[in-house]
Amino acid sequence: MQLIKKSWGFLCGHKIKIIVLVAIIGGGFYYYQKNNKENDAESKTKVRTVKVEKQDIELSVSGSGQVKADSQVDLRPQIAGDGLDVVKVEVKNDQEVKKDDIIAVLDTEDALELIRDRKLELESSKIKQKQVNDESYRKTEEDKWKRQIQEIEIKQKLNKLVDVSSQLDDYYIRAPFDGIVTGLDAEVGDSVARDEVLASVITKELVANISLNEIDAVKVKKGAVTKLTFSALDGIEIEGVVSKIDTIGEVSQGVVSYSAEISFDASEVSDLKPGMSVEAEILIASQKDVLAVSVSAVQSSPKGDFVIVVPENLSSEELMQKIVGQRASKQRGLPEGFRRVVVKTGISDDVIIEIEGEIENGEVVLAQSISSVEGSVTSVKKSGDNGNKSIIPTMGGGRMGGGRK
Repeated sequence: MQLIKKSWGFLCGHKIKIIVLVAIIGGGFYYYQKNNKENDAESKTKVRTVKVEKQDIELSVSGSGQVKADSQVDLRPQIAGDGLDVVKVEVKNDQEVKKDDIIAVLDTEDALELIRDRKLELESSKIKQKQVNDESYRKTEEDKWKRQIQEIEIKQKLNKLVDVSSQLDDYYIRAPFDGIVTGLDAEVGDSVARDEVLASVITKELVANISLNEIDAVKVKKGAVTKLTFSALDGIEIEGVVSKIDTIGEVSQGVVSYSAEISFDASEVSDLKPGMSVEAEILIASQKDVLAVSVSAVQSSPKGDFVIVVPENLSSEELMQKIVGQRASKQRGLPEGFRRVVVKTGISDDVIIEIEGEIENGEVVLAQSISSVEGSVTSVKKSGDNGNKSIIPTMGGGRMGGGRK
């Protein structure tokens, strides 16, 4: 209790000092907040401008997929029946082969036996033909028929021999083209079925198989230039062209996608392998050395698109003063030195947009509408007016809009 009395006595004795201290602290806080607000207002008075410049504009769509061989053929036995034995394997996986090189050989014992049988049948028919000729030496109609029948029989036997001889080649599994052996899983002594894949041969030429959504797919044309990058190969970028694109899309969980094939020179990347992930950027439109400006500088009105050209030698603050002065004076139209130019827009990459009109390379334009400049500031301090404020009237301006694609 004694402590409370002492504290109360101290406060009463120094009441004036405490009031002054509180006033100083409160005033400091007030002026701090006031200055911050004024600084914020001044920072918002800056006008953004950009230059009209000649530039290249490129529009592209992107897709992802995998690298694959340009062509691949799975090698299977062509002989009817199951249980064919492998008697030779002439290559190894990843080995390069030429067209018609032997990959593997199947057991030919049954085929050779069949060929021997057909040869014997042919020889037997030839002997019989000689007998007929000797017996039918007379030139009656009956003798003639006998000789013709025997000649037909010999031709039939010969055809059968040719057929079984040609089938012998089916026991030799050969490379269908120059390429690389992959997926070889056969060894000598293995028994294989007719529908079993012994190995595959792929071309050394690679392609990128890319998936595109339906919106992007309609924009892509055959022959379009493409930039390819690979997840496994940092810093590698090569160029290709669209060689194929599906006519019919595939639906998965309600989403339609189309496959596009990109041809490129695989010899440029020694470490590239089939199955690697690839990202593709496909060029769908481009313009070279055209007048272009930031998308934000193009404004829209019922009469069309336009830009506001401003004096290029004025600073951002000076431009703002002109805008503020024009609106404060309630004069209609643009500030002195400003002009509105109707433009026709072309392609855009969402950053810059192509424009055509009575405007020249190097001219400076507003990168925002005048109404948006005014809307960003509620008041500006008037110099020499003891801190009094002048309210800026908000005026309607062109609606911000991007270019038409």
